[in-house]
Amino acid sequence: MLTAFFCCKNTTKIAQKTVDLWTMNQYNNHIVSKKEQVMKISTAIAVLQKDADFLGMPFLDFLKFVKTNPMAQTQKTMEAFRVFEVDAYRFFSA
Repeated sequence: MLTAFFCCKNTTKIAQKTVDLWTMNQYNNHIVSKKEQVMKISTAIAVLQKDADFLGMPFLDFLKFVKTNPMAQTQKTMEAFRVFEVDAYRFFSA
């Protein structure tokens, strides 16, 4: 980390804030400039079904498992779950 090169406390805090702000700006620019592709519902169901089959769980039990244990899932599974959840909400609320 950049702050390891400074010996004065105040300078370290200033350098840390500078690095944090620079990192945050780079992160925000990356998010804004990146075109987001939304997963289709058919792809989301296919991803969720594959993961459910891999774990040997029925589909609905797997959905419950994903909802209660989101940190145990991959990023792709969580994206598929969010797409499925939004579309299911739209379908059943109409």
